[in-house]
Amino acid sequence: MKTVRENTFKQRTTKTRKTKNSPNKLLSIPLLSVKKVIKHRAPFHYTILPYTYSQARKLHVSIEESDKPKYKLKVITKDGKIVYCGASGFNDYPTYLQEYGKTFADKRRRLYKIRHEKDRHIAGTRGYYADRLLW
Repeated sequence: MKTVRENTFKQRTTKTRKTKNSPNKLLSIPLLSVKKVIKHRAPFHYTILPYTYSQARKLHVSIEESDKPKYKLKVITKDGKIVYCGASGFNDYPTYLQEYGKTFADKRRRLYKIRHEKDRHIAGTRGYYADRLLW
């Protein structure tokens, strides 16, 4: 027979909720799995390739490696505005070009342009600079 103390401990460590597939069925989940897990990213170092520097010259902006681990590039415009762009967990056109060759890189570029059609045409945004500098 369980004591009162064991029952209250079980109530505090588990949470009961309805499942999406069957709302009438209850599921008991430990509270530890319900809490949000914070993931720590490993430091990512991106090397700016010559392609990106030549694209930056065409746009009349200066670029540096980002000091934020989430982004690849730090873009500094003529008026001093700083824009961080390029997600650090993904490859880009010059990287694909260097590692896999032109045909594969062109396929990835085409798919990127289709996927980011909405945000890549708005000048001055992260999507705009990512499209112009990295793709």
